[in-house]
Amino acid sequence: RGTGVVALADGSLVVSGYELVSDPALVPYPRECIWARRYSADGSVLWTKQMPTTDIGRAGTVSANDDGRIFIGGATESTAWLRAYNQNGAEMWTEQPPGTGPGGNGGNRISGIATTVDSRVAVVGALRGASNASEYYVALFNNDGDEVWSEVSDVGQYGGRIGAAEDGTLFTTGTAATSGFLRKYSSSGDLQWHLDSPLGPMRLPNVMSVWASGDVLLGTNFWNGTSDVPELTRLDSEGGV
Repeated sequence: RGTGVVALADGSLVVSGYELVSDPALVPYPRECIWARRYSADGSVLWTKQMPTTDIGRAGTVSANDDGRIFIGGATESTAWLRAYNQNGAEMWTEQPPGTGPGGNGGNRISGIATTVDSRVAVVGALRGASNASEYYVALFNNDGDEVWSEVSDVGQYGGRIGAAEDGTLFTTGTAATSGFLRKYSSSGDLQWHLDSPLGPMRLPNVMSVWASGDVLLGTNFWNGTSDVPELTRLDSEGGV
């Protein structure tokens, strides 16, 4: 199953995902394992990286910066993780944000990645806390994998998607119970604002794109009582529709 795709400057594509692997040379028993694959502009496979672990693994998303470094994030049963590759598929570094509780059922995960104009990488997701409840997680790393800042807060909330404006401002989506929210952070990690259910109740954000100006394109699902109705809305940098 593919979970993310990003285009590089030369027209090639990198796709992330996970699949069931049963090769005993790779895993002790059949399990879902993470993979990343780069395609040339004409569709030829340039390289594939499979990441078997002792846990079930799922890739959540992929991004790349202007230097050609590729970032893939996701989860195993026990940890969230972020991995960087160069364009040739060589692993550069891996970070595993520390949850304080068990990570079963995806409790520790990175679900969104965005790169900034200064080649840093921002992530959003969730970590299990000591009470075994998921807590909203957002962080910024430099190009070498060193954490610049992070925030873990709000028990019972999950980070979803993240995007960066040209000035380094970050926008994140998340869910809490049956409603979604949208947040804006400065490049130094200060929370600028938080909007609960920015498009109304029962609307859960699932895709987001951020313009260089800071305008946000938000895709949501709205439950009308009988079925999910997709919606696409553009908001300005202050959250106005």
